[in-house]
Amino acid sequence: MATTLSAADTGRLNQALATWQQWSPAFSSAPQWQAKLGGLSNINILVTAATAGTDRQAVVRLHNNNTHLGVNRHTERSIQACAAQAGIAPAWLYWQQEFSVVEYVTGAHFCPGQDHRQLASIGHCIYAIHQLSPSQGGAPDAGPASALDPQQHLQHYWQMALHAGATKPAGALHARRHRQLRAEIEVRLALALERQTPVWCHNDLSGANLLLNDQRLLVIDWEYSSPGQALFDLAVCIHSNRLNKQQATTLLGAYAEGLALQQVRPYLQVYAAIEALWFYLQNGNAAQLQARLTNRVLTNGSSELIDTSPASMK
Repeated sequence: MATTLSAADTGRLNQALATWQQWSPAFSSAPQWQAKLGGLSNINILVTAATAGTDRQAVVRLHNNNTHLGVNRHTERSIQACAAQAGIAPAWLYWQQEFSVVEYVTGAHFCPGQDHRQLASIGHCIYAIHQLSPSQGGAPDAGPASALDPQQHLQHYWQMALHAGATKPAGALHARRHRQLRAEIEVRLALALERQTPVWCHNDLSGANLLLNDQRLLVIDWEYSSPGQALFDLAVCIHSNRLNKQQATTLLGAYAEGLALQQVRPYLQVYAAIEALWFYLQNGNAAQLQARLTNRVLTNGSSELIDTSPASMK
């Protein structure tokens, strides 16, 4: 395990595993580390324990401190608890601010090229998320969660990117070009965004967070969840999965009858910019950021969706 985790993270994992008798439903024996799973933001470890002659599995997640990126752990705990009650998310087994434990569910992550027939199910699932009311099943200490406004969220990311560029000379933004891109994008976003009643949103509905198996569709990794705008949440799903027009139309048709793709387009541009800035904050690659902003926001990119040729549906 030393080659998989740092000494510090190994210590954090051991502290998490030491709480196994407090997990609910309880394990009958101490779980053991089995594998490191994927994930961009946190460290996810699959653990296994023998229970009544069979293996029982869970995922221990070591939380990174991503509050500056909009992560609220108490909100995450509350909304995922509510979603688990609704049957659309794995259930918590244990939760602390520094780490959490969730039931391990087998399945395949959504891939639009292979699983496009699941788009209607995903549309129905997103609609179900937007009907959730965490106060009916969430953590009692979750506290009020502020609604995410897409434009304000984008402004916050702009400011963080400029600050990060000032502290990372190797990845510094070309300030003049960055300001030009920002101005051009904000002009595009001056398009009237619909005024919507806030609903609970996941805000990170990429294929990596959509788990398909024979019985059900589950949504995982709720750390960016918050009250927000339904059209933005749908745009996140469309952009993150690089859906084409036909696929996006199928998704929106299953979400709500009569919801038009045109309503989502401005939000696609907002999220494409946020995603580009998020990657810059992770890797400090200024050239990549400017390329993403140019190609995915200001030109055809995701704002126009990809083509609808049969090849893209295979």
